Parts: sequence; structure tokens; C-alpha cells
Amino acid sequence: ETVKEEGSYITQVNKSGGEYTTEHPAVKARSRYWKEVESMARQFGLTPSARTGLNVKNPEGREMSALDQILRGGRN
Repeated sequence: ETVKEEGSYITQVNKSGGEYTTEHPAVKARSRYWKEVESMARQFGLTPSARTGLNVKNPEGREMSALDQILRGGRN
């Protein structure tokens, strides 16, 4: 919300009085937090590449849901 309201860049004044434009600190924080979300998603098998390393078996007698089929790679 801060980036939407204030923009991706801010203007600052240096010690000698000159102005310069730099990336908004909220943009840097958003990027850092998104990397953490991606990292957690990989740890829990929530990315396509992470799912290839999972070996989860379907319990006997249970039909796979459409979501189960998609997550296992079957998109028929």
C-alpha cells in the first residue's frame, strides 16, 4: 500500500543539499519478504520444481481430487 501511495522511488537530499532519487525502502522490504515466501513455498513443496522431489502415495481406496491430479502432474 505504501508503494502504491508514495511510488517506487523517493527523492532525498544529501549533506551538501543536492537531491537524488533512490528506491523506496518499502520496495526493498517487499522484495526481501517475497524471497522469504518463495523459500517457504519451496520447503513445503508448493512450487513445481519442489513437487518433483516429493514422493507422496495415494492412500488405498481414496479417489484423487482434481487438485491432487494437477499437483501430481496429470492435467487430463
